This record gives sequence, C-alpha cells and structure tokens, in this order.
Amino acid sequence: MVSALIRLGLLPHTYLLEVRGAHSGKLRTLPVTLGENGSRWLVAPYGERPWVRNVRASGSGRLLRRGRAATVRFEEAGPEAAAPVLQRYWRQVPGTRPYFEVGTAPGIEDFRRVAAAHPVFRVTE
Repeated sequence: MVSALIRLGLLPHTYLLEVRGAHSGKLRTLPVTLGENGSRWLVAPYGERPWVRNVRASGSGRLLRRGRAATVRFEEAGPEAAAPVLQRYWRQVPGTRPYFEVGTAPGIEDFRRVAAAHPVFRVTE
C-alpha cells in the first residue's frame, strides 16, 4: 500500500529507490524519504542497512514517484557536509528522531558526532 501511495506522489519527499544488490545483483526497491534544501539528500536514519551498502557499491539507482522514474547518482557526504543535512532531516521527519542519539535539543556538533552512524548521500541526476 505504501508503494502505491508513493507512486501516486501522495507522501511528501518520499520515493521508491531502486538499486542493484551489491552481492546478488538483483534489483531491490524500498521507500526512502529525501532531505531537500536546494539539493536532494538520501539519509540513512536507521543507520547502515543493506540498501546503504548497495548504494555505495553501485553509486547509482532510480527514484520513482508520481509515475516518473529518474536515474540518479549518489555521492556519500563526509561528516561536515552530512551534519546540517542530518539536523534538517531530524527536524523534518520526527518519526526517525529516536534513532539519532543527539538528545532533545541537539546542535550541529551533535549531528557531526553521529554522522558516521547515519550515512548521507547527495543525489544528482
């Protein structure tokens, strides 16, 4: 059902990510919420998961939404670039807050500290 809502564009900032499995080569599809601030960012709010390894291995994939598919590239950000993206994501997607160990009123230093545990990728077409 979530996939159908995403394909129709009814969930804001949410896409279906298609990426090849790093080991299997099979196409994997999962819902992701992008952070947007002039650039688009793919954030791993729950930490390193298989899709993160797949994105690292492939460096590219497709984002689907509203019946459209865009082939995109992913560039992993370092802690300095990732920290403000994580901070914005934490504010915009409150359901993921329990997964960030930053306290209740975090500053940018808190997000620099946890950046390694929450990979962030710049999305480009």
